[in-house]
Amino acid sequence: MTALDSGAAFFGLLETTERRLASVGELRARLRWLRGLWAALALVALLAPVAVLAGVGDPESAPGGWLAGSAVAAVAVFGLWTVVLRPAGLRLALEERRIATDVSRLREVYAHFAEREGWDDVRVRSVRRRLSAFPIGARGDGERQ
Repeated sequence: MTALDSGAAFFGLLETTERRLASVGELRARLRWLRGLWAALALVALLAPVAVLAGVGDPESAPGGWLAGSAVAAVAVFGLWTVVLRPAGLRLALEERRIATDVSRLREVYAHFAEREGWDDVRVRSVRRRLSAFPIGARGDGERQ
């Protein structure tokens, strides 16, 4: 944890936290796309056996193609969840908690540094604006201060 013992340390942590928030947004966007892919594959895995039971396709063709496609999609769904989505979701939650902790620290001490180091009104407004850009709450639920 970075020691907040000066205005320079305060602004260093603020800039680092802003960069981390941007990277969390990028990760969240990638996860949204991957969750869409995951849902489509899950749908294929579930609907292919239904297609076999409903007799979709050429009656002379074997249902093995549908069932093989379903099995491949099911393996892909499981693999995507265990290898990519779950670990990335856990990493995202951890990073959001770290950001929330750092932002709480910054919000607690900014008035102290502003007074101690004699920040002018422009700098105080700038810091308030920058801090207000962070979501409130441990999971970054989108609420704003």
